[in-house]
Amino acid sequence: MATNSATASPANVTVTSGLSFAANSTLLLDVGGANPGTNYDRINITGGSPALGGTLQIAVRNGFVPTLGQRIVILNSTTA
Repeated sequence: MATNSATASPANVTVTSGLSFAANSTLLLDVGGANPGTNYDRINITGGSPALGGTLQIAVRNGFVPTLGQRIVILNSTTA
């Protein structure tokens, strides 16, 4: 099984050639506030279609608790 983490600390990462996760993979993302790249991980996909399998694991940091209805966009794709 593979585990993929965006980076060691929150990042705003752009993928330009598609993104693929196998059924036995785990994507670990940090969420510790409302600012992408500073408080939480976000992956932007600008090329190719994402193929998302496996497990999404969210690590809550800094005691962050979102408010009711608050949106945290962790995956953004302009192609799918």
